[in-house]
Amino acid sequence: MMIIARFVGVFALALVGSTAASAQSGSPILSGGAGFFGASGGDNTFFQPVLAPVLAIPLGNNWLIESRADLREVVARQFGTSGPYQGTFFGTLEYLQLDYNANSHVTVTAGRFLTPFGIFNERMSAIWIDKFQDAPIIAAIGTSQGYSDGLMMRGAAISNSHYAVNYSAYFSTLSTIENLRSERAAGGRIGVFIPGIRLEVGTSYQRKLQNQRMNSYGNDISWTSYRLPLEVKGEWAHSLTGHGTGFTRRTASRKLAVAALPSLASSPSCGCSNFSVLPIWCPVIRCPPLTFVSRLSG
Repeated sequence: MMIIARFVGVFALALVGSTAASAQSGSPILSGGAGFFGASGGDNTFFQPVLAPVLAIPLGNNWLIESRADLREVVARQFGTSGPYQGTFFGTLEYLQLDYNANSHVTVTAGRFLTPFGIFNERMSAIWIDKFQDAPIIAAIGTSQGYSDGLMMRGAAISNSHYAVNYSAYFSTLSTIENLRSERAAGGRIGVFIPGIRLEVGTSYQRKLQNQRMNSYGNDISWTSYRLPLEVKGEWAHSLTGHGTGFTRRTASRKLAVAALPSLASSPSCGCSNFSVLPIWCPVIRCPPLTFVSRLSG
């Protein structure tokens, strides 16, 4: 029987500047998440510490450089069930992009970025956000393994008190460079958010422009209850490239119990004023019966 344990910690560090105000005025910021995974099945046991640093460097009022990496070590016995523990390092540059914020309707991005298909890859894949150790089984559909190298435009096409229409469109080039791999593809996502009922629905599309040229389609929905501490997210995706068709849904309680601890640091010189720890219990359910994949021939 496989037993999986998970611990995730979130850390933040201002590289330049001594207060939160100075960080907001244009100083680079280093933050991110750290996690530890452990699994055992029978006599086989392995451990996997993970570090996910995030760097943001503002350049004036309109420009921003941002980056995130995934650094992990897989530690297991040399001969499976015996021998000394040995580690294998895996490093991935998930994104390194330059953003130009022209206005509230258009932000132009160049570099390596998370492929905007569905909601999991961009919004939920970070280690400090995702509540599960493994990604949904359909996560590979339409995302080009999660990363793209090229150009992207995104923003809010329409925004008012009743609804908001957001969009993203991108082109990715072919890259075979180690840790910078991407596929030649184009696509995007368009979504509609209704704040009155806290509902967002979106649709995604990708056209693969290399080898066997295929289309991928996806739909997603997010809903947060006003009355209950409940959040529901679902995605459907379809492709003929061999990934197949699938649907996944997850339900989470936003805050089951919150306990505020005394402030751990209040020194203005370290930029940690009024910092406290808030343990939040958040039960999450991902429904396996509603997650399926059917392999289709191209």
